[in-house]
Amino acid sequence: MAAVSRDPVNAEMRVQYGFALESVGRYAEAEAEFRRIVELSPSAPWGHAGAADVLLRQERFDEAVREAERESDEWTRLTVQAQALWGLNKRAESDAALAQLIAREADTAAFQIALVHAYRRDNDRAFEWLERALRQRDPGLAWLRTDMSIARLYDDPRWPAFLRKVGLADEQLN
Repeated sequence: MAAVSRDPVNAEMRVQYGFALESVGRYAEAEAEFRRIVELSPSAPWGHAGAADVLLRQERFDEAVREAERESDEWTRLTVQAQALWGLNKRAESDAALAQLIAREADTAAFQIALVHAYRRDNDRAFEWLERALRQRDPGLAWLRTDMSIARLYDDPRWPAFLRKVGLADEQLN
């Protein structure tokens, strides 16, 4: 919050703060933060998609899809839509959103593709994309221990080994 208070119109800082709030279950505050981003900078990435992600976490899938549709940044929109549509059991539409995300952003959004697969509980593909994200040095990996879609991988026996590989295992963080 200190960074946001020092630079209150910095949309990127507010995005990080919004996701931090979301990661600890403070959904109302997180949604309000993403809505502030839209007010400050309507074209900033993750404004609408961030709010949609908060709605997704609350299983408000229809609202999440509608909010994500307002996102101007395609890869963030597709990331949330692929998950929310899956939550609505609209498999073909979810597959189409994921296919677009892969076709257009595989070289820059490997982490987001992994989290869509994790959300779907397609662990094999999620780990394939996490490995790719690691090779690409995808900055999304910073959210590895807090993203709620990735959290669906925590019970997979490959999870602890991947965390060690990335340097984020508990014993490595002490």
